[in-house]
Amino acid sequence: MRSLLVASSVLLCVGAQATQVELAYTGDYFHNTQGGIRTGDTYLDLFEININHSFELNDDWILNADMSGFYTNGKGLSEAIVGDIQVVSNLEGGGHFTKLATATLELAGIQGSLKLGLYDINSEFDVLDSAGLFINSAHGIGSELALTGENGPSIYPFYSFAVRGQWAWNENHLVRVAVMDGVPGAETSNNAPNIEINSGSGYFSIFEYEFSQRDSKLLLGAWQYSKSQPLTLANTAETEPDSGNLGLYLRYESSIFTPQTHAFYRLGFADSNFNLFDRFFAAGVTHQGLLPARPDDTIGIAIAYLRNGETVAAAMDPDVSKSHETNIELTYQYMLDGNIVLQPNVQYIVNPSATYRDAMVVGLRLSLAYELL
Repeated sequence: MRSLLVASSVLLCVGAQATQVELAYTGDYFHNTQGGIRTGDTYLDLFEININHSFELNDDWILNADMSGFYTNGKGLSEAIVGDIQVVSNLEGGGHFTKLATATLELAGIQGSLKLGLYDINSEFDVLDSAGLFINSAHGIGSELALTGENGPSIYPFYSFAVRGQWAWNENHLVRVAVMDGVPGAETSNNAPNIEINSGSGYFSIFEYEFSQRDSKLLLGAWQYSKSQPLTLANTAETEPDSGNLGLYLRYESSIFTPQTHAFYRLGFADSNFNLFDRFFAAGVTHQGLLPARPDDTIGIAIAYLRNGETVAAAMDPDVSKSHETNIELTYQYMLDGNIVLQPNVQYIVNPSATYRDAMVVGLRLSLAYELL
């Protein structure tokens, strides 16, 4: 999940070394006008710092050191007001944090690279540029994957120690694979990093093939937990066997009609024996320069559909659970100048958490950017 708001960048070059420091701030104000848990409003924010240092080892190899940390006020929009499971704002992380986020070393060559450290899988896996316009978390990493595991996969706000390899055999074809601790975050504190791989909690592995050509991109991914906590089905004492939880996803984007218009879709599948939600579909369209006087502004509309897993849904009381949650989002990114971005946003949520009445939220994201050379 990449959110860009106040960005200050300092670039220092000395010989074959370069250091870059970026600061980012994002603020979201949202009001739930109807449905959900209750009506009401809240303000969420996220402050990030990212540091990169590159060492040019020779003409073929570069060593990159990256570290990031963040602060968030911990306000709960989806958790306390809307009640949706896909999360209206991708700033919401379920708590108030001030913490080290990621810290990685990457040895990069002409065709491939090897990276290790505290790692965010959504920094490289399951990412499409056009989907990044939208504020709902479902358009970052797919919801059927984001909601898996004991503490989720290694994404904001909890990260695992990982090893990631990547190789491109030509300009169109690339594969990447990563293996990491199965339970991100530390048991001692939500703010403490977990810099070990614990065999007791199992491993999470993910593979992705990427095909890109001109202005289109296709992603095919697969993931698996070596250990999974079995689900205890509602109203029964039965549990599923403790075997690997796995899933697949397919994601595609391309320009349509004009170079300024892009469309994307995503299909995701997760094992219904382990996951409350087992099917996911998302699609959207974005267009840049709708108004001739505003060539840098972008407008977009998207939908994200998340279905209850068959095993779990069959065991739940039909009076308190519906078959799906669906989010429809309309947003407009207004570029005031190179440093300030405003993004009005409207989202309609059908069956929040497959439980509550339909909700409608309206909001505004503020992004500030400043670069110091």
